[in-house]
Amino acid sequence: MKKIHLLVILIASLFTMAAESMRTVNLTVINKSEVDIGLMLNSLTDDDRWYYFTIPNGYPDAPQGDEPNYTERNYEIAWDVYTAVAYFMEPYDPVYGYYYCGNKMVGARLMATHNVKLVYKPCKGQGFHPGRYRILRMHREMKRMAR
Repeated sequence: MKKIHLLVILIASLFTMAAESMRTVNLTVINKSEVDIGLMLNSLTDDDRWYYFTIPNGYPDAPQGDEPNYTERNYEIAWDVYTAVAYFMEPYDPVYGYYYCGNKMVGARLMATHNVKLVYKPCKGQGFHPGRYRILRMHREMKRMAR
């Protein structure tokens, strides 16, 4: 009987050693926008590792009370470097077009080497434009060169 137990322990330890140990980190996504967000993460090191999350819309117009006016989701992802693309998923109206965010897509590189928190703010009334920072920086450099 002892030989069988020893054999089972030996086989179980071999399987445990052969299994790849994966380090994970916590990803917290907070959606304060008026529309749902689809978040796609593609690994830069492993082509077979990717994630797609859907985060429901927040309620930015809700009064500040006991309930939060945002939606928060927590995920556990593998430790890696990702390209993160967030899609603001809003329905298209053939007459009025897109209501809130204009079907925007925001991309960035995500270093998931520690716990990460992503916050998506309301896009209505914020005047968000993906190239705004670049234009502002170029304007400052032109002013500095003109001196």
